[in-house]
Amino acid sequence: MLFSEYYDIDKKEELSFLDVLLDVDIPYFIDPRLLRTTTVPEFENAWTKLADIFGKVLISLKNSSRINDPYWNAAERLICYKEISGTGLGYSRESHEGNAIGKKLRKEILMNLKDLVIKGETDPVLFELVCVFERNISFDRLSDLLTALLIEEISDYSERIFRQYNLETSDCTINGLSKRLLKNPYKGKETILLLPKEFLSPFPLVFEMSDLETYNVVKNEILDEYMKLFGFAFKKSEEKTRDNVRDAFYKDKNFRSLVIEEYRERELKSYDFNKDPAGLYSWYENSKKAVEHVPLSKVRRVIASEKELLILTFEAIELFKNFVEDKGGWRLLYNEDKPRSEESSQLLFYGVVSHYCDRINVDLNREANNGRGPVDFKLSQGVLKTIIELKLSSNKKLSHAVETQIPIYMSQENIKTAILLIVKVTDTKATNLFINDLENSYSKGKIIVFVVNAFAKKSASTA
Repeated sequence: MLFSEYYDIDKKEELSFLDVLLDVDIPYFIDPRLLRTTTVPEFENAWTKLADIFGKVLISLKNSSRINDPYWNAAERLICYKEISGTGLGYSRESHEGNAIGKKLRKEILMNLKDLVIKGETDPVLFELVCVFERNISFDRLSDLLTALLIEEISDYSERIFRQYNLETSDCTINGLSKRLLKNPYKGKETILLLPKEFLSPFPLVFEMSDLETYNVVKNEILDEYMKLFGFAFKKSEEKTRDNVRDAFYKDKNFRSLVIEEYRERELKSYDFNKDPAGLYSWYENSKKAVEHVPLSKVRRVIASEKELLILTFEAIELFKNFVEDKGGWRLLYNEDKPRSEESSQLLFYGVVSHYCDRINVDLNREANNGRGPVDFKLSQGVLKTIIELKLSSNKKLSHAVETQIPIYMSQENIKTAILLIVKVTDTKATNLFINDLENSYSKGKIIVFVVNAFAKKSASTA
């Protein structure tokens, strides 16, 4: 449920803060570059504060002669923080819990920064670029670090918004600060922390390396991939590409200088949450509208068997399929004429099916993980359960999903029947043959393949 829904806030005028979901994280992040130009009173000095902290880290490392000496420990303390939950931002699917940078990762970061300091680098923006070039740090961890460092500004801003809408707050302590905030009704003791939309983005580091093609530090094919990917989270399947670029950044001064220069000079605009080109925010309200007037099965309080749960799961998938194929839902899976990410499709599915599951008293959890790898969705009531893995037809790991990923989870969780849901956004002969083979091979087995056609539909006047 949205913050504005729960607290009955009028949205006739556009909200300046991000209207977060109280029970599910959304993958948007604090973009440190946008903090430089913010006009929000509580954050006017935020960038200066961060630059000062990051600058002190580099100075301490410059003076350090070995790991764990006083200067090294001073640098480490500056990026050692307690987890802050409550912003509703991040990659996690079912939790708002923060994700701190642990001791091992801090050591790796500091060692690489120390190496750069030895090479003469002193620019504090190096810290911002860490999330692109470090192997084990993700955008949400950098955002969590910024949240911890700016917790006073964030809590002050949240207090002001709560006062503006006359919401009943209570005394609480957050990172040693005494504040009056709201408790999250879905998360027990967790407080709600609001953030201005103007410095949030799904792409925390977005800029083009327009001059890199003239610089041959990396092989052309790797450079081409880098041009496409920079500014976005590197995918696991492209880890080799990331490592090559990372090595170039740390080893080649000219390459590194060009990256820093482009990063500093590239103009960056605030993300348009109204259009939401990434499709990672608007899915909730769009999916809610999709099922408002759909007649669903009568409410069931107790499901008698796995077969009955499976029938209800098929019904949920058909609801999503009908919405996408026949009710124009496919439009929400594209940004102009390009398919949005797999995450966007998963969120839209989650939105449509979660409203359905609420009405039939079935628990729907995202990214169930038993320690051997995650699957996208688990539907359950009591001991009865089934799982759904949703992938775009463009995903190169469809075979891996049915041959390895899903069977492992089924075995570990003693699940008899699972579903692979393929959203078709590609229409090549090879893809169609491959999907047809999957359907034929698994339609009557323990893993059932469903296909949703999400191709852009032509209007009657152009068809």
